[in-house]
Amino acid sequence: MIEIRGRTPFFGMVAEVELPPEYLIVPALYSLHLHFQLGEDFPATPDGRKKGDFLSENQSPTHGADRSGLTGLLHSAAKLPNWRTLEGGLNVRFSGKVEPEHFISMMETFFDMGGQHLGVTVVARETLLDAREHPENHENLCVRITGFSAYFNTLSPEGKQDIIDRTGY
Repeated sequence: MIEIRGRTPFFGMVAEVELPPEYLIVPALYSLHLHFQLGEDFPATPDGRKKGDFLSENQSPTHGADRSGLTGLLHSAAKLPNWRTLEGGLNVRFSGKVEPEHFISMMETFFDMGGQHLGVTVVARETLLDAREHPENHENLCVRITGFSAYFNTLSPEGKQDIIDRTGY
């Protein structure tokens, strides 16, 4: 059994599932790219998300729900029971240059509080809008999605809008 910070993450319903010996269930806090499709039929939520709007991507907030700034977002994400899972992803977008010492401090603090995964994209909203309109000028623009990196130009229209709509810190 794997232990994380002295705790065994596989318990409860997951531990009760009987599988052949060669199978392993890995609990995760991921929606992957399904947050588009799942949101289409999902009812409105208390955070202000309207029926039909995208759900949140993985551990990231729904667009506009992160009203307490980056510090508030990181504190909230770190409160999730990350020790119960081996995977999960929080993606954030910085709109401009981040001083290296501030970035390192932010990352170390997030992980010390119990955060598990932080994907970072550094690009201004204006650049993303221009990349959508003029993809030939932004062939190498890479963004973080669902725990991975992808070229912005390869994303679906919904995927591009999702990145554009993220709060820029």
